[in-house]
Amino acid sequence: MLEVARQRATAAGVTVELVAGLAQEAARTGAVAGRRFDKIVSSLVFHHLGEGSKRTVLRTMHGILECRNGRVIILDWGAMPGILTRLRFLPVQLIDGFDNTRANVEGQMPELLAEAGFRVIATPWTFETVFGPLATWVADGNGSVASADKGGEA
Repeated sequence: MLEVARQRATAAGVTVELVAGLAQEAARTGAVAGRRFDKIVSSLVFHHLGEGSKRTVLRTMHGILECRNGRVIILDWGAMPGILTRLRFLPVQLIDGFDNTRANVEGQMPELLAEAGFRVIATPWTFETVFGPLATWVADGNGSVASADKGGEA
């Protein structure tokens, strides 16, 4: 995925730094330690994480995001509003786990972002797939709760 992203950035004439690693450890180890970033993008990661890990990762992201103009962009499964949608999502839950996907199904991602200190500034789109809706959230670090106040690792 990173190689495809590099190729696309090069073709578009955009300079980006792409870093691979575990989100929970990003602020402490490797190429990310001690640094801040303008943009952080997460694509189809959060539904794999338990609720505690979701909170830890979001606090870590908040801690390494540039305070002034930083943005976090998340794409993941959105709220599952009805029984038919939840039934379509069942194969994903069977593979990824009911506990891991609960916050997504219940539409809690905006609340988890706010809890970590983010302010959701846009939800540019949601689109339906055979398994249910995918959603995006764009947030900045200017929420009312600082990550350090929440006991985050970042």
